[in-house]
Amino acid sequence: MTPISNANEDSSSARYNDAHTRARNTIERCNGLLKPRFRCCQRSRQLHYSPEKAALIINACAVLHNICIHYNVRHFLIEDLEEDIAWGPIPHDNCTISLRDNAVALRNSLIMTRF
Repeated sequence: MTPISNANEDSSSARYNDAHTRARNTIERCNGLLKPRFRCCQRSRQLHYSPEKAALIINACAVLHNICIHYNVRHFLIEDLEEDIAWGPIPHDNCTISLRDNAVALRNSLIMTRF
């Protein structure tokens, strides 16, 4: 999902953009915590699994991370761990037009019903 460009202030699109920004910040902080501890969350920004399986992996990593915090299990930082967080726009060259159109329609429906 992407933010709406040039959303009018106090509009449902602006409220959606605010919620999108807050959610993205939370996800970025979560990624920043999980990447040093779990190798499966590091390196390439490619999706090696289906979105459903990737979501299960991330959820499992988050649960394990919380268990480690609860039991004071330290993680080892690899000194040569590359920080490849480049949170610019995600390229959509690989998406077909129909998938992107469906995603935009879903986003617009979400804005109309929730914001």
